[in-house]
Amino acid sequence: MAQLMVGTKADGKRDIRTVYGKTRGECQKKLADLRRRRDEGLLGEPGAGKETVEAFLLRWLDAIQGTRRESTLYRYRVLVRTHLIPSLGKVRLADLKPEHLVGLYAQARKTGKRVKAKDQATTVKGAPKVHSGAPIQGERTGLSPRTVKYLHTTLKLALDMAVKWGSVPRNVARAIDAPRVPKVKVQSMHPAEVAKLLATALDAGDRLASLWTVAVYSGAREGELLGLTWDDIDFDHGTVTIWRTLVGRHKGGSPRLNETKTDKGRRTLSLDSDAIEALGLHRDRQQRDRQRLGEGYRDFSLVFASEVGTPLNPSNVVHRFKRALRRAGLSESYSPHSLRHANATLQLASGVATKVASERLGHSNVQITQDLYQHVLKELDETAATKIGDVLRAERNKAI
Repeated sequence: MAQLMVGTKADGKRDIRTVYGKTRGECQKKLADLRRRRDEGLLGEPGAGKETVEAFLLRWLDAIQGTRRESTLYRYRVLVRTHLIPSLGKVRLADLKPEHLVGLYAQARKTGKRVKAKDQATTVKGAPKVHSGAPIQGERTGLSPRTVKYLHTTLKLALDMAVKWGSVPRNVARAIDAPRVPKVKVQSMHPAEVAKLLATALDAGDRLASLWTVAVYSGAREGELLGLTWDDIDFDHGTVTIWRTLVGRHKGGSPRLNETKTDKGRRTLSLDSDAIEALGLHRDRQQRDRQRLGEGYRDFSLVFASEVGTPLNPSNVVHRFKRALRRAGLSESYSPHSLRHANATLQLASGVATKVASERLGHSNVQITQDLYQHVLKELDETAATKIGDVLRAERNKAI
């Protein structure tokens, strides 16, 4: 056994650390390492080394309550309880190394399997083992690259707090590169497909036909549309104001609404007369539902609600959209979000300035719009080059 005084505690008492070894040489080696970490400022608070990753993450989740949007907190809780705790929870926080995180991300990309303690690698204490070969029967497919990056972001934020609290001397998540998210070309519906979808939905009496219509004419996100109330619609001026998003339901069925993440997300959009007309028809139908159900109608003033007035479940919206696609004879590879992409593509292809399109879409900056729709902008660039050539050739022919 060897001991070293590394400083003083908050109460003024001496902070003495102890190391153990099977031999004198092993103990001296650990003592030298302890002295080095003291000199480099890499020692955490006394007793912090005994805390597990699980205990710390749960403590972190409690500490950040009320400091983030509810939707963000919900995502953190899911990632922590579903992936981080099952994989790294038994590891002592002080023993957490970059290798643990690398192993976790590799495992998540490969199978999405929740790694347990018995699956941990022997090369790095507590690190999850990454198996090779085809997934075994019953094993889940890998997590998406974006979800794996969310895991990294969540750990990085949590460990930043651990450093501030003195639980660990450094944030090991900052010692590795964030998992890469490959760029994926957005899947946008062709204008002819959109027109067919809306026409067949209207003819079939689809209750969500107005939702599909407003989605493609506004380019708003699904959560923004589901969070609209009738006060947000100005029929006289033909506009819709977006400033909240639906994040779920409270107990009792009432909607949980959050303000948009950024100031750019809050916007007032002019709508085409077709969209305003669709909203008017939808309002009339909703009024008939109120009269038919009486007190059975839960009136939260939502524009797009269930038959009894409660918030729509996003998963049900997806199912209804797939049904509308089948009815129109279109590919079911599209999602409701494809209507937002269709709006963006139509704007840019129609000559709307990228900055204006970006503001209508609620992007925080125009670079996001350019990155997402670079394939459309490239086609417009080629068209512009051709038009310039046509004009110059016409003028040159006049001069000859």
